[in-house]
Amino acid sequence: MKIKKVKIKCFTYKIHFIKAASDHGETDTDTKDIYINMNYPIEVQRETLNHEILHACFTDFPNFGKEGKPDDCEEDLIRYISPTLVQVYKDNKWLREFVFGVKE
Repeated sequence: MKIKKVKIKCFTYKIHFIKAASDHGETDTDTKDIYINMNYPIEVQRETLNHEILHACFTDFPNFGKEGKPDDCEEDLIRYISPTLVQVYKDNKWLREFVFGVKE
């Protein structure tokens, strides 16, 4: 699959859809690469991409993984909110059109 790009903050991240033995996805905030495992169903890939985009959004956010705070705090928050956001946008066409300004 062709490499896609997404703008997050002032950075352009490359989205790589790969076949991997484990992990649903991974974000490398240093190289600005996001990897999505294609071995999972498309619904899982969509949620995983949203999950990884949220990791990129939280890069350099205070109190996540810094100053003695556990790294798990960011992961827990993202695991909670990512599937919810995907479901909200998937099930509410009017909201997608309103938020993203694109008629479907």
